[in-house]
Amino acid sequence: MCYLIPILTGLISALLGYLLGKLLGGGNNFKAELDAELEKNRRLSADLNACNSKFSSTEKDYLSLKSSTSANADWEAKYNTSVADNDTWKLKFAKLESDYNASVSTVNSLKTAAAAVPLAAVATDNSTELNALKSENSTLKARIATLEAGVVSTYVFAGDNAKLAFGDVVKQDDLKIVEGIGPKIEELFHNAGIKTWKQLSELSQDQCRAILDSGGEHYKIHDPGTWPKQSEMAYKNQWTELKNWQDQLNAGK
Repeated sequence: MCYLIPILTGLISALLGYLLGKLLGGGNNFKAELDAELEKNRRLSADLNACNSKFSSTEKDYLSLKSSTSANADWEAKYNTSVADNDTWKLKFAKLESDYNASVSTVNSLKTAAAAVPLAAVATDNSTELNALKSENSTLKARIATLEAGVVSTYVFAGDNAKLAFGDVVKQDDLKIVEGIGPKIEELFHNAGIKTWKQLSELSQDQCRAILDSGGEHYKIHDPGTWPKQSEMAYKNQWTELKNWQDQLNAGK
């Protein structure tokens, strides 16, 4: 677009030369022609400025679009990685659930078999077998408890859902996402060994209060009553529910 500038400059110079010749040569209609040519020159100058302005605007739009396209590519890569991780955790969960159901079925079968054995026979003839069954039953119960704990702890941080609910990027285990916790209070909890949403969700209100009290008198004005529950909701990816609840808490202040 900028190649027009030298051309227009040449035309304007030729025009001024022509007008100078007319001025020196005289002529009855010179003033009218001069006014017309000056008006034409003004319009050409205005068109040139408009052209330059449009070119600058188009160049800015191009750079903005180029930057946006690059950012979208980054987010698409992150999304694809998140989907792959989610599929992996689904498979792990399905395996844990299958093992758990198999363990429950085995325990129920053992209970049914034990109930069918006459008490007297067990007391006189089958004490060894009964002890073996009790030991196996205890082992199975421990395995079930382990499997249940594994299933409960398979929450995967859903950063995209958090950003959608809060309108901004949320970092995993950022305690400041809890309404009422700022940087200084977060530091108190970190110093006390509480560095994740799950850890905070397992504290009682009294334990939270004790951590606040360790920071001094000026922390007594804070109320940690809802902090464990908010942390649990963050840990379990209940982002929409958490945001709605925080809006209610803010409205009640």
